[in-house]
Amino acid sequence: MATISGKNGGTVKKAYYGNQVIAMKDHRMSYGVSGTECTPEALFHAYERMNSLQAQYCVQGIGVVYGREKEPRWLAMEYMVNGSLADMLRENFASLSSRDKAEIAWCVCKCLRLVHNNNRPMVLGKIGSHKLLIGDNREVKLYDFTFTDNPDMAKRYLHKKNREYIPPEQLTSERDKYRQETELYGLGIIVWEIATGKPPSEAKPLPADCPEAFKRVTSGLKHNDPSQRMSVKALSQKDSDGGCHKCTKRSYRDRKKKIHL
Repeated sequence: MATISGKNGGTVKKAYYGNQVIAMKDHRMSYGVSGTECTPEALFHAYERMNSLQAQYCVQGIGVVYGREKEPRWLAMEYMVNGSLADMLRENFASLSSRDKAEIAWCVCKCLRLVHNNNRPMVLGKIGSHKLLIGDNREVKLYDFTFTDNPDMAKRYLHKKNREYIPPEQLTSERDKYRQETELYGLGIIVWEIATGKPPSEAKPLPADCPEAFKRVTSGLKHNDPSQRMSVKALSQKDSDGGCHKCTKRSYRDRKKKIHL
């Protein structure tokens, strides 16, 4: 198996299941925080959560892979040919038109709305451009659901691994809980990345020629008062160009099998 990612989310390898290209994520290295949360139960939970959401906005799980120790080790999932959003922005930003950027930003917002407005509202748990994957038609999908039901672990991960996405209230109060408003601020950072092509560590004001829509959205999502941040529901209703036509729904057959290496 060829390694395709080894940072900001554990080891991910490219593999084959029959004639199908798949991605394999090592669950032992995917947490980024210390503790006992790295368990087979957590792996199966992430797999079930992955397949409980719409395939249009979420990478679909294929199965749980057992290693030589005969313990669940890898999560086999749909392969996204263009890697993470962070990778695409770093490598191909110059080739993106203003419409391309707007479509990608729209798809990202729709992904987060899927989580926040679910039948049982929850948090994604890991927010960041490296936690969004891009397909061959530039469709955007979520893929890491490690902490959707564990806000405390999500907060620990945010402070240890994703500091660029920390909102002001998390910096000023250790007691402030990780919640949907926390992720809205992170979404504002991601939209800023899409507009500028820069990593969040290089945060600067948006360029003067940046479209007004990007300015409005980033300022609305990054409001210092979490109660005043633009919701993803309100954001997704501000589509003046017919939405993201490249984010078309695709069927992806759910195969709940155990795969032995």
